[in-house]
Amino acid sequence: MSILSNMSFHFDLNFTEEEKKRSQEYLERKTIYYAEEIFNQKIKVYVDIYDGSVLVRIGIIGSIYIAIGQYADFRSGIDQIIQDTRIIQNVIESTLNKNGIPEDCLIKKQKLIATPEKIRRLFLRIDRLEKNTLNKDEYQKELNIILKNVIQITYEMDKQDLKTLLLELKEEYRPEPKYLPEEFKDIKINDNTHKVYTEVLPFFMAEREKVG
Repeated sequence: MSILSNMSFHFDLNFTEEEKKRSQEYLERKTIYYAEEIFNQKIKVYVDIYDGSVLVRIGIIGSIYIAIGQYADFRSGIDQIIQDTRIIQNVIESTLNKNGIPEDCLIKKQKLIATPEKIRRLFLRIDRLEKNTLNKDEYQKELNIILKNVIQITYEMDKQDLKTLLLELKEEYRPEPKYLPEEFKDIKINDNTHKVYTEVLPFFMAEREKVG
């Protein structure tokens, strides 16, 4: 499981404790419903509501491995997850408006950085490194930053999601196992990314048809 999405809504409202509790339960139900419809998997959601002008933070936790299974390649799958979470954010905002929160009460909404965005930025950084001509020191400095970013991302992923990511990275961009979280140090990677998609894609497309 990974953090598929983080979002926040800031409203010019004041909630009682009872209103806050009911709103939290309502948002959890709605977010789970929308996210499971889009990502075709069981989703975990956390909703935090802070006092003062109401600040709502919503996190969606699910499997990147499953979410990208319906796409032909990893990077297009990551891009689609990011687009899908924007859709969920807009649907939640619309649902709140329909349930009595006026549009002009929304001070600010944000799509916060989650694991898919971090992965997308990682690959863009790798693209830039491979396109630029750098001297040995410059290359090593940039490579160290990339490796550090990969290590940081591993702490947001479960084993299957991490393995899916590492399969997409060239060997030089994979951290040594000793730098991975303790529970991942025995992870084994085979350089056969095509096999992942030829095995996984038909299964998830079939499952998607059942749901549809």
